[in-house]
Amino acid sequence: MTVHLTPTVVRDRVTIRITGELDLVQAPRLHEAIDTVVTAGARQVVLDLTDLAFIDSSAVDTIVTCLRLMRPLGCDLGVVATRDAIVRPFTTTGTDQVVRLVASAAELGEVCELAAARDRRRAGARTAAAPRTKAS
Repeated sequence: MTVHLTPTVVRDRVTIRITGELDLVQAPRLHEAIDTVVTAGARQVVLDLTDLAFIDSSAVDTIVTCLRLMRPLGCDLGVVATRDAIVRPFTTTGTDQVVRLVASAAELGEVCELAAARDRRRAGARTAAAPRTKAS
């Protein structure tokens, strides 16, 4: 079986609905799709796996790799999944501690808004704590 990737763009957020089977053979297509949308300006990528039939560890690894490449660019990635067969590879490997894994896109939006607010607070704290130089 093959995988189908269907992107939907709303401002700087792209949701990629993934159906079929996401495995070692198909994982590079996902990596390419994520790279394409980030290069085009997406700041948040949501992978909608609610209708995915199967995912293996190589696909989970691809998702983590993409997230690690995205973060230094100021981008974020989250995964929407509800079926136990899809959630299990994330939880058994501890990947759910790295990748935001939620049951709905609305929940992901709330989590991302909270994370963005936290990041702004941290950036403000770093700016306030930076040593000041004397003006000449």
